[in-house]
Amino acid sequence: MSENTMRKHAVSRRTIMLGAATSVATGALGRNAKAVEIFHGAVIGKNGWLFLVWDDPRKFSLPRINLVVSILKNVASILKTSNIELVMLFVPSKARLYKTFLPDEFSFSADAEKRYNLGLNAIRQNGLLTPDVGSLFSEMRNAPEPQQLWFKVDTHWEPCASEAAAALVGKEMNEKLHLPPASRPGSRLGKAVIETHSRSDLASFLPSDVRMSYPDEKFAVHREIMRSGPSALLDEGPTDVVVVGSSYMQPKYNFAPALSSQLNRPVSLSWHVHTVGPYSTLLQYLKSDLFKRDRPKTIVWNFLENDLQIMPDDKAVWLENTIKTDELLDGIKRSVQASV
Repeated sequence: MSENTMRKHAVSRRTIMLGAATSVATGALGRNAKAVEIFHGAVIGKNGWLFLVWDDPRKFSLPRINLVVSILKNVASILKTSNIELVMLFVPSKARLYKTFLPDEFSFSADAEKRYNLGLNAIRQNGLLTPDVGSLFSEMRNAPEPQQLWFKVDTHWEPCASEAAAALVGKEMNEKLHLPPASRPGSRLGKAVIETHSRSDLASFLPSDVRMSYPDEKFAVHREIMRSGPSALLDEGPTDVVVVGSSYMQPKYNFAPALSSQLNRPVSLSWHVHTVGPYSTLLQYLKSDLFKRDRPKTIVWNFLENDLQIMPDDKAVWLENTIKTDELLDGIKRSVQASV
């Protein structure tokens, strides 16, 4: 997510009042909320951790979650009638995984603490294949030698979390979807290499003198081995699995290649920054030439934990990308029927 987009996103939510140096969370955080140190949407956590202001660990609305899940069920049903399976990649929030580093005034309420599990169970109860990446991440966090799963000064997960999620999603797809034989082999991943994550989005919000205390981070990633020679022709041709989602899915975090490797079949990718929203992102993909050219058998749709409380027509969140639920479902139906 670019700095300009993030700034527009943070301000549009009316959750902060900017001051000369710091801000006090208001609006969605409640009139009586204690002061939370914020720079343009970056919440200052403990031990060098930063969090995004909209990723509010106190927000919880079970009625809203149930409304959104009903939309997901309808989307899956429409796709199913056109022989397209929908797999949900439901990702827990950074605040949840690293709650010990949240500021005391910006911590989970008792109800919000249950938010991920309630959302996961609600999606599953409506018949959607939804691997429990939250439990996987908890195991990784509690391992004898735990890996850092999210960047400290960025909103996104590290490739190790992305790759682990892809392995779990691919495993459950292989077990439960009975995919047909692949037309081509999947991606081949190389040995882990160390890279630098520069231009971290949350750190970019900080004044230059404060930003110096939040250095660039190193991370490990298994990059795809590109084929050469005659075997390179194997990379050409249709794919029957596509990943659709937010900037969590962008290539540098390696989800699609890792999923392709796990499935041993090619996987395509369509993603937008989070302010576009999961609804418009999916609809734009279904209207795209990529969908018309490579009609998939399975769509892996990325949803973040807090998205499950946000309706498609919430203008304060999705800005110009809002869409009414009926228009969304009708647009999906028209798109999948038109491409048959």
